[in-house]
Amino acid sequence: MLDTGAVEDDVAAQFEEIEGVAIELTCDDEMQVEQGADYECTGTTADGEEITLRIVITDETDASYTWEEV
Repeated sequence: MLDTGAVEDDVAAQFEEIEGVAIELTCDDEMQVEQGADYECTGTTADGEEITLRIVITDETDASYTWEEV
């Protein structure tokens, strides 16, 4: 299982760095670490914009993942 809180914090920090705006994210409570699995996180930016991000497990050995806006 991915640590939901850590994923929310890490992705929010990366999003803010890339997009220049803070975001408050909520992700699935149970994100299994399985190659190719994907999960959605929803959030609201500091500007009030609703955002959905997809988290995709890229390596189940070290629990690596990528994310993208959907």
